[in-house]
Amino acid sequence: SDQPHDQEEKNYQTMIAKVKQAGPDIIVLFDQVPAIEIIVKQLREAGVQTPLTGINSLEQTPHLDLFEGQWYITPLEPSSDFSGSYQARYNAAPPVCSPNAYDIVNLLVTAVERAGKSSSEKPSIKAVTRELMKIKNFRGALGNNMYFDKEGIVQSDAIVKVIKDGKPVKVSD
Repeated sequence: SDQPHDQEEKNYQTMIAKVKQAGPDIIVLFDQVPAIEIIVKQLREAGVQTPLTGINSLEQTPHLDLFEGQWYITPLEPSSDFSGSYQARYNAAPPVCSPNAYDIVNLLVTAVERAGKSSSEKPSIKAVTRELMKIKNFRGALGNNMYFDKEGIVQSDAIVKVIKDGKPVKVSD
């Protein structure tokens, strides 16, 4: 079941009752902190022990004990070049998904530049799209694995992690 909800809520009991009634094999959380923490606490208080998963948001909470033993997907770690440059410029580690955004912008720039080489005019959207779809194994902050598939969806590798002893741990290949 899909249970849309407001991230500002504090009481998820109605949603949790619907989840319990549906009896899922796994619960996929697309929430951010603090909503994800509140939801998980209320799920466990309601006796729901269904496995949980999500996309990198599990690493954003300081309360990793809530997710002990749970598996989830996260983007690849950025290259040391990207991380080092970011650290030098902003005196902080790159935020989650910043290398993804960096690579997507650079993919678009590359496509625009390629589309514009054949003309002195601004390239058309169709020309940029054609060039974008030709780019495979783009080399960027996340390695050389990002591209747009035939439906126009960005594709890149990801990592499966599990919370073990209160820490995110990469699951072996």
